Amino acid sequence: MYTTKPCTNRIYLPGDGTFTDVTIETDIGPSSHANGAVWADFDQDGDLDLYVTTLGDTRHYLYINHEGHFREEAMQRNCSMQTSDKRKLSGMTPNVGDFDKDGFVDIYVTNDNHIRMEEVSCIFNRFRPFWFIVYLIPSGI
Repeated sequence: MYTTKPCTNRIYLPGDGTFTDVTIETDIGPSSHANGAVWADFDQDGDLDLYVTTLGDTRHYLYINHEGHFREEAMQRNCSMQTSDKRKLSGMTPNVGDFDKDGFVDIYVTNDNHIRMEEVSCIFNRFRPFWFIVYLIPSGI
């Protein structure tokens, strides 16, 4: 389980009816304010990976589970939403599904920014084992 709260993101593993905080041991999660998270098997290797959206950071994060060790790979897999001007993001809770029915898990992320009205939502459509294609959806649709 991954919980988000300003400056205190936490990851918990289930045990014998209890949960253990393993945030420090796993080193998962941005140091900025995470706002949403979703677990899914993004690389189709049989274990769960974690996608985290942020508020006030310049990007979102994808933690790929490599046999129990997580590595952040959003930039190399093209799903960080970081822009060339590195503007701050306001990502809401991400959702996953196979939106184009190709057998790969896709990610849907909405953005909320009351100051810049040109914010968009996007779908990260996984088209290869290691890459996402970004489809931007203008606000108002």
